[in-house]
Amino acid sequence: MKRSVLYLLGGLLVIGGLVGLELVSLGILGGDDGGGAGGDADLIGVEAPDATKGATLKGTGDGTPRGADADVAVVDPFDSVPAEVHGSTPNGGAIRGRVIRKDGGVPLAGVRVTLGRPDSILTYLRAKANGRFDELEARTGSDGRFAFLDVTRSKGYVVRARHEGYAIASSEDDLDLTARDGIDLGDLALGQGGTLTGRVVGPEGTPLPNVRIVIAWRISNPIGIILADPDTVPEIEREVRTGPDGRFKAERLDPTPKTIIAVAPSGASQVVRSVSLEDGALKAIDDIRMPGQGVIAGTVVWADGKPIAGARVFAAPRMQAAVRTVETDAEGAFRLAWLPEGENYVIGTLVEGLPVDLTMGVSLGEENARIEFPLAGSLKGVVVAAEGGAPLGRFAVQVDDAEPPEDFQMRFVMEQVKRGVGPTPFEAQDGSFTFPRVAAGTYHLTISAAGYPDVVKEGVVVVAGEAAEVRIEVPRGHIGKGIVRKASGDPLAGARLYVVQGVPSSASGVNLSGYLYGREPDVVARGDGSFELPPQTPGVYSLIAAHPTALPGILRSVDLEAGDASDLEVRMPPSGTIRGRLLDESARPAKNEQVYVVYRDGVVRTARTGEDGRFELAGMPVGRLVCRWLSLLDVKTYATFMRPGSDDEARSSAFDALREEHGEHDLQDGAVIEIALNIPRRVEVSGHYRMGGEPPPAKVRNFFVTVFGGAKWIEVTLEEEGAFETRLLPGKYLAYGPGASGEWTSTEIEILEGPTFRLLIDMK
Repeated sequence: MKRSVLYLLGGLLVIGGLVGLELVSLGILGGDDGGGAGGDADLIGVEAPDATKGATLKGTGDGTPRGADADVAVVDPFDSVPAEVHGSTPNGGAIRGRVIRKDGGVPLAGVRVTLGRPDSILTYLRAKANGRFDELEARTGSDGRFAFLDVTRSKGYVVRARHEGYAIASSEDDLDLTARDGIDLGDLALGQGGTLTGRVVGPEGTPLPNVRIVIAWRISNPIGIILADPDTVPEIEREVRTGPDGRFKAERLDPTPKTIIAVAPSGASQVVRSVSLEDGALKAIDDIRMPGQGVIAGTVVWADGKPIAGARVFAAPRMQAAVRTVETDAEGAFRLAWLPEGENYVIGTLVEGLPVDLTMGVSLGEENARIEFPLAGSLKGVVVAAEGGAPLGRFAVQVDDAEPPEDFQMRFVMEQVKRGVGPTPFEAQDGSFTFPRVAAGTYHLTISAAGYPDVVKEGVVVVAGEAAEVRIEVPRGHIGKGIVRKASGDPLAGARLYVVQGVPSSASGVNLSGYLYGREPDVVARGDGSFELPPQTPGVYSLIAAHPTALPGILRSVDLEAGDASDLEVRMPPSGTIRGRLLDESARPAKNEQVYVVYRDGVVRTARTGEDGRFELAGMPVGRLVCRWLSLLDVKTYATFMRPGSDDEARSSAFDALREEHGEHDLQDGAVIEIALNIPRRVEVSGHYRMGGEPPPAKVRNFFVTVFGGAKWIEVTLEEEGAFETRLLPGKYLAYGPGASGEWTSTEIEILEGPTFRLLIDMK
């Protein structure tokens, strides 16, 4: 067996890359038969215990209003849960909204509303919520409204409204409070929800009764795997069991995508990664087929031979999309059962606080696998204010490897995991922190604390069997306050602001976007356009503002060296909006097509048309422009504007050619222009694809058409005997596909003008 050690959860990429199918086999040993479906709400229709709260309120049992003229549906008395709930961070973020009935839009009073961050990566790593995010619950007020205030800033929040008479209603997107002061969700509408049905069968197709069906909101994480243990599911919406015929049915489900885990009494299980639902609709899924009965067993130990209890072990056959998991017992033993047939299994082992260990090439049936971890060290320290030495009582520590892996994919996954998990929070009056288990190595520590700039402590060495100790002093930071305005002078709400260094003096407008790639904003402008930057290390900075409807603006030489700065103003360059519609040869909407906009100076933007053929580009530079449908034959012209090496003369010449052929438009500041585009009549091309004169085998199902040096292509589907049909503009192209030897090759083709054209493509 070949062994390798990968940092953090980077090693899971090897397994996550296998999980590309809709139905994924997974397995656990045993399973909790308990209920606890997340969709169950408190009982309704009980009288308010305190007469001072007003008249007795009762619900009808299904959330409907008590009278035809009612404008508020009373679901449950307010009890002791208020409509406004405070989190754990003073002056933190806020999330507000209202709950209504989907049929009629009537506000619902007394509905249970929860705020949380159901992130599977946090669950897999056993990361505690305290300090990372808030888990709160409120009840809607008499107007159906609720508010979560002083919320710890974090990404991935979800708000859910629950009432027994309805399906759960969820906020549509993961909510980002990392830079925003507040989010108004608008209305969460409670409806009847969707219904899910299916059947579970054994490996031979026999229906399986009494299978536990766990239905959760779609599980996703940066590493792309799902552990099949229901105890690792961040939020369970509903649980049901299969009947004697192996069938199950779950009703009143939140009409958002779901992940399903099916656990048989034997311990075998399967996972359906994603199932879409619609409100009021019935969704029947394909049979869930349980896997085979393969076994891999062994022990997890330290380098000195002592067993490691509670280590999580997971397995996947290299050529199948399957992941299974179990925790080691007190003796460090594990047994992964109900594994599907396969060779070259990958066994991953996660010990809290240490890198993942991957054991490659384990054969099915192996009963004595030994997974050994090197002895670890520990890390502890104290964080104090640089001025006066007073300990900081609340802060967070991010531990990063001083020498990350050279492999690009591994570094990417590590970065995604780091973003998902975030730094480890600490609360201690003496400013102390401790990591009881850290792999031997050299690390950089990043300290974050409210009211202070981030501080990086480099070169912290951890030795196996020893405790490394550090003292970190955090200097007082300086803040900047100001406002973001449009070119017209009006305040711009919601602008995302970034504090940066090293921006060239020539950078402006569209080309500022490159400096923001991969960065999180430092703050988001309030409703009146005002902002307050978090504390910065004393220095001189540039401030970039970005907004979906405007060009990025920049304020240079923001001096935070000697102290705070106020009255900062970022002006967004003048911009406008382009809207349009693309029609095909028959004057029908052309959906999922690309259009592009170019300016003489080389600025290029693209958009894709929707179902109705419409497109929109907001925040576009003012000036004269050309808008075109991006055909294959346009790629070279398009590249002239995009290619960094193209000179101004070449761009200007290409722009003039486009302008003379298709006309130009003049976009003014704050204006919206409408553009109608038509796809030129294309030739109906049909023919046959051959490989050395022979029809292609059944496994060859398509080939591609592009132009020489082009970065765009179309896929052409092959039917029986290699027949195909497509539509192309007259011109010369390259056909690209497998040849007689099996290697992919290309050949030049030319499409002549006319309504139809017959073509024989023979790849030698």
